[in-house]
Amino acid sequence: MIENQKQQAQVERLDSVLVLQIKAHEKLLICLSHSQEAIRVADMDAFGRACQEKHDIALEITDLERQRLELIGSLTALMTPDADTPLKLNALALLVGDPMQGRLQLRADALRKIIQEVRKKSSVVGQAVEVLGRHMTGLVQTVQGAMTGTGLYGKRGRFDDGCQLRFSVDLRS
Repeated sequence: MIENQKQQAQVERLDSVLVLQIKAHEKLLICLSHSQEAIRVADMDAFGRACQEKHDIALEITDLERQRLELIGSLTALMTPDADTPLKLNALALLVGDPMQGRLQLRADALRKIIQEVRKKSSVVGQAVEVLGRHMTGLVQTVQGAMTGTGLYGKRGRFDDGCQLRFSVDLRS
């Protein structure tokens, strides 16, 4: 049970940090959808913007996670001084008691669920990037074959490098 105002303030702060974490992960899910769409239409400018946005959101999530861990550590020290390690969020929620117990458990469950969604979506985007990379490699090999007059695959599954390139292609410009 919460015994003083300091504990109450920290529990309320923990609750607000969890809400912010959930919102940040929701933003990350939207950003991952933008990345996926940019890859689908091969818009590398949009993909670059989405990557920068993901980076910014990841920094925000990192800061919120640090705050969450500090609050849990502080509350663990206040509520169970003999604990060697910080409590898990659900264990801490049990010590807090109602009405905050239910709120913290709901927030923890929602955060866990959205983190799983982010992992799935991130995996899909990663696979899409991999497929696009393989496609671009194939295109470069095709262009290389056309420029060198080579049209046969070598032993390693790539175009044979027997001839020197007569032209070069700058894919970055």
